[in-house]
Amino acid sequence: MSYLGEMRVFPVPTRTRPSAHVRQNNTSQVRIKVEIAPEKLLELIRNRVLSASDLRCLDYKSKNALRELCLWACLE
Repeated sequence: MSYLGEMRVFPVPTRTRPSAHVRQNNTSQVRIKVEIAPEKLLELIRNRVLSASDLRCLDYKSKNALRELCLWACLE
């Protein structure tokens, strides 16, 4: 897979509880922007925890990487 070495990792904040703003609002309306290692995403897709339709890519490079991961998952 050509995109595996290109993903960035950022430190995780130490806050353990959602902010009051998130707790008070309906969490189904909140969008969470995260980055995930391609290997972990492939595992979640393989195990049918996530599907491509659950995700929205923020750029074309990520969309191509997701498409490639889905194809790999289908082959196995």
